[in-house]
Amino acid sequence: MDCRNNGDPDNLFTVRLNGEVHLNHALDYEQLVSKTKRIIVDAMTSTGQVSSATLEISVTNVNDNPPVFSEQMYTFSVTEGTFVTNQRVGSVFATDRDEGTELVYQLVGRYNNLFYINNQGSIFVKENVVIDAEVTRKYEVQVEVSDSSSQTGYKASVPVVIHVDTANEFYPVCAEDVFTFFVPKAIVVGRGFGQVVATDEDVGDSVQYFISNGAAEFAVDQQTGVISAAQSLTQREQSKYSLTVVARDSTAPYREVVCPVNILVISSQQSNLPIFVQPPNEGYTYTIPEGSDFDSTVLQVEVRSADNKILEGITYSLANTTDIFYFDIDERTGRIYVVNDLDRELKDTYQLIVVARTNTTELSRYFQIILSDVDDNDPKFSNCDLMYPVRLEVEEGESGSQEVIGAVRACDEDEGVNGKIYYHVVECEDGTTTKQSGRFSINIETGEISVDPGTLDYETSTTHTICVNASTSRINANVRSDQWKVVIVVKNKDDFKLEFTRTQISVVVGGNVGSGQEIVQIKANGQDVASLNSVTYEILSITYFKGLEIVEGSNNVTIESAFVINRFTGKVTTTLPSYLKMIGARFEIKIRAKTSSDSADLTLTVMIDQSPDEVQTFIEEFFRELEEIHEGYTFHLQRLSFHEDPYTQQSYQNKTDVYMYVLDKDGNLVDASTVSSILYSTYSETQAELYRKYGVTFSGPTAESLVSATRVWLDWYNYEWIWWLIIASSIVLFIDAVVLIICLLYLYNKYVKKPSRYVPNIVKLK
Repeated sequence: MDCRNNGDPDNLFTVRLNGEVHLNHALDYEQLVSKTKRIIVDAMTSTGQVSSATLEISVTNVNDNPPVFSEQMYTFSVTEGTFVTNQRVGSVFATDRDEGTELVYQLVGRYNNLFYINNQGSIFVKENVVIDAEVTRKYEVQVEVSDSSSQTGYKASVPVVIHVDTANEFYPVCAEDVFTFFVPKAIVVGRGFGQVVATDEDVGDSVQYFISNGAAEFAVDQQTGVISAAQSLTQREQSKYSLTVVARDSTAPYREVVCPVNILVISSQQSNLPIFVQPPNEGYTYTIPEGSDFDSTVLQVEVRSADNKILEGITYSLANTTDIFYFDIDERTGRIYVVNDLDRELKDTYQLIVVARTNTTELSRYFQIILSDVDDNDPKFSNCDLMYPVRLEVEEGESGSQEVIGAVRACDEDEGVNGKIYYHVVECEDGTTTKQSGRFSINIETGEISVDPGTLDYETSTTHTICVNASTSRINANVRSDQWKVVIVVKNKDDFKLEFTRTQISVVVGGNVGSGQEIVQIKANGQDVASLNSVTYEILSITYFKGLEIVEGSNNVTIESAFVINRFTGKVTTTLPSYLKMIGARFEIKIRAKTSSDSADLTLTVMIDQSPDEVQTFIEEFFRELEEIHEGYTFHLQRLSFHEDPYTQQSYQNKTDVYMYVLDKDGNLVDASTVSSILYSTYSETQAELYRKYGVTFSGPTAESLVSATRVWLDWYNYEWIWWLIIASSIVLFIDAVVLIICLLYLYNKYVKKPSRYVPNIVKLK
């Protein structure tokens, strides 16, 4: 009984002779239009009786695909505000090709206490959380998605950067309740003598100053708040002026505050009134380096009389602000000095108010102390919540310009020049750097990683591993550095032309072959490794020829079901119970291999004959080696048969005749005399060695023709003839030896050993 698959148009299944149904190719549940496949199985007897059965095969889904985010990185922004409850920040989106898979999102790393994410991928600010730009301007988090709650599920992660936009939530604050300045009556017009200072806690907000109500004798600098004389005061009798200075921030909606200013004009008779002479009135902001030593001087203040005389009994102190913990002042000399650790990364600005007292007067002065950065921190990738290792993707392509595929970023808490980071591609400390890492380059300042996609080949390597050092040195990658690993995943591109090495293939099939026997496997070359399974094969047509001559019309007939090809493996198998009645005929099968973007065609000639299987196994290999010797020619099998003596018509089972034809590089048929010259007249030692290797002797041309041209045929011997030749030679030698011995004995008896002659008795007479 012969079982075969007769109702599977996609050739997904194979039914073996014992009735077992086997899968020809791995199935992808997500790509199947129908999740249920029906096939018809025919059981055929040798007498031609057929029974059919329908099988219904259901394909079930398995979790074999990881979730994929729609972006490689997400960037959102949120406006700062006090207790922004459940404010939506943004959404990430991931997909999973596995049907029915529930995706679960979660935030990993730092800032889990500030934000949360729901199962739809939306990120929110947690309840009662203060998002304050004055504290942090940017949050970097990781979102992880998993397609299963079990440990065996797939996971993926993506970085999310949340920028905090400032909101104008604070009013400017005057440094003093009332600013009091002393000005000499003879002051030069345009000269400053005092400064109004207001601060705004909103990040990035600056303060501008305007006089809204006051005397025309004075002016205020809009940017610095310095009060100066706008007119001469020598002719003025007024000794006290009151100004209203408005301090306004720079962000809409604008907020402003009124800072009262009292100006006292000092005449020559009042030259003993105290004023700050050190530092000058124009300055109120001073910079010192972070990490300054204890007891190091910040600045020196001094109060003298208006006529610049030293006053007795003056004491100095610092008003009670939150920042007096870090500084102190010598009550006698007015030297302000450091008393605690100053770290710019923790706090960079300090507010001080110096109070000077005499026996009769008290005056104050506001100062702002700013810490300058010192290079006391090394760059760290982990400070940026960077995923380890960083995974980047790039599609292989054609050679061309460098393409930025992603970036790494380290964070240095220092700022300016001290916070400058330089990136270098280096060997991984754990030795995992791939050999091709040299093709990747990095922007030394931005950390952007580039590569020429044309240098990447998915078929050679699907991933590359490099390591990046973040260093404080542009030249030396190992100076105060931190190392991070980067894995580059190469995405496949169908960049190879699909083709067959030979567009014409011939095979010989014995007439006694049955149904379901594999006769040859067709394989197209050049396809990408990843798309190997996506190459499919199909039979375009099958034509049966009763004779060797191609005759248009009734001499050939199409038999579409004589052979089938496995759609995915390219294996061609027989379908008929027997081919004995077709011995001497042939089938021409047009086969096409195709991918989603390319296709290639091939002609398979199947000759039905009684031929040794041994020759069939290496005939194509012999032809390929012969083509290497004779470049520009291709050798094609016409048919194989047991050797038949042309004179006696006797068939020899130990000798195979190979009928062949030859095409030149243009596809033209080569005449028999030229082929004879190729195979015999131009006989070389290399070709002789090839003939000895395969046991070939050249016999000459034959009149047998497929396409109205003479073909050349070869005698192909099995090595058994050598053994019989030795036996025959031994027998001949033995017979020769017997004949020789007989001849030698004859000659010996005739000429060497002479017989005695008869001599009569002689009587001697006495």
